[in-house]
Parts: sequence; C-alpha cells; structure tokens
Amino acid sequence: MLKNKKAVSSRRLCKFKKGDRLQVMTGRHASKVGSLLEILPDKRQALVEGVNVMIKHAKANKETGEMGGRVRKNGPVPLSNVSLICPKCMQPSRVGFEFGPPAQEGGKRVKHRVCRRCKARIDD
Repeated sequence: MLKNKKAVSSRRLCKFKKGDRLQVMTGRHASKVGSLLEILPDKRQALVEGVNVMIKHAKANKETGEMGGRVRKNGPVPLSNVSLICPKCMQPSRVGFEFGPPAQEGGKRVKHRVCRRCKARIDD
C-alpha cells in the first residue's frame, strides 16, 4: 500500500450524484453535457455519458456467443473539470449545502444541495 497516497476528499465527491447532468468546463471535451454514470473516488474522476468516448476492440467469444468488434466505452473525466447543471436555471453552477430542521426531535438535520447561482434546491 502506498504511504504517500492522499486521502480522497468526500466533500468534493458528495457534491455529485448518479444521474446528475454535468458539463465539462475545460479540456478537449469542453462544453459537452451528459449525465453522471459513475464516480471513481480513488482516481478522483467521473464517467459522464457521451463524453470522452473510447473505442475498445473486443475479441469474439465462441463459448458465450458474443460477437467481436469495436465497442464504445465512456472514458473518465477529472472531477475538477466538470460542473453541475442546475435543473432550475439550466446553467452550470457550483454546489453548496444548506441544512434544514431535524426530521424528528433528537434526530439529524437534513442536508440539501443548493445551486450557488439561483439558490434553488437541487435534490427536490
């Protein structure tokens, strides 16, 4: 195990959830939009649908009957290069958090994601 490996910041990773619409802000795929398929926390990267599409050459498998050929796969994009698209204002924006009242007495306070641009709740 590597000793110098930095701990993955859960603050940055919890701002995005599976199914969110993200826009790539920088790099070769700038201004492309897609939904979040998966987050790779160890690499601090995300798989975004339709962004960084790669072609993998697959070999045919006679036992399972799978055909060979060219398979399109989504490649990872760094989390620092993507921004969440707010469902209310439809603009790429930063994500903040706001705490609501506790659901019951002595319970935890509810945490909501908020668009920093229009102040609307994202989770609703």
